[in-house]
Amino acid sequence: MNNMADTMEQDLAATLGGRDERISSVFKTMLGYTLMIIFFPLASFYVSKNMIFEGIFLMNSRKATLYAKVVTLLTTNIVLGICIYGVGAEVVSYGQKFFS
Repeated sequence: MNNMADTMEQDLAATLGGRDERISSVFKTMLGYTLMIIFFPLASFYVSKNMIFEGIFLMNSRKATLYAKVVTLLTTNIVLGICIYGVGAEVVSYGQKFFS
């Protein structure tokens, strides 16, 4: 029974032909982009509010929060642009490998 399972696993690996590596590469890339989309905007909000606007510019909490939200929006758009560019570049490189 175990020999049959090994044979099926080998047949599946031969059929996939390296797709596991591509799937794991895509998963790692998407995990990285997801963490960037979550981490950078949150970090930019708290750093800009507490350290820059309240710490350096000595703004009150309400004004500092407003400006920190603007910084967070800008950071989110920049990170999304980086993600879209990175995924687009990866798709183009994969297309070149696929069609050549």
